[in-house]
Amino acid sequence: MEKDNQKKNPVAPAGQLVQNNGSPSVKKVNSGVHQADATNEEPKGPGSSSGGVPVFTRAEAEAKYSKLLDSPSTIMDTLETAVQVASNTKLEIKTAVKSMGAHLRDFTALAKRLGMVRNPDATELRVRQVQQQLVQQHAQTLNLLKEIREEQ
Repeated sequence: MEKDNQKKNPVAPAGQLVQNNGSPSVKKVNSGVHQADATNEEPKGPGSSSGGVPVFTRAEAEAKYSKLLDSPSTIMDTLETAVQVASNTKLEIKTAVKSMGAHLRDFTALAKRLGMVRNPDATELRVRQVQQQLVQQHAQTLNLLKEIREEQ
């Protein structure tokens, strides 16, 4: 029985390749968890580093981070709903998915409170405040220059 189960769900040491049920699809295994096909790597072209990870400016990275931080919440909600309505899903799995969703929502809320997520409106407000300060400083500098010229 255990040998049959190993044939159906092969698990290899991290970094080794495993072939499932004789199919041509070879999966890369990392710490016992199946990853994407080993043949489907990200393209390494212009705008990406040697590791295949795209290079972003800080603003682009912050925007992408904010979007990606919110995205798992909606995906998790969909998963929770699907698991809860599935009649053949074990209670332990339903409970685990529900708990994972709660933890993910808590994580997202805490990240936002800690300022790990940039609010575009708050960023724009800060930029306007800095611009106003610069205008005031420029006006003060012009007034001081005018006074210096009058004294000469």
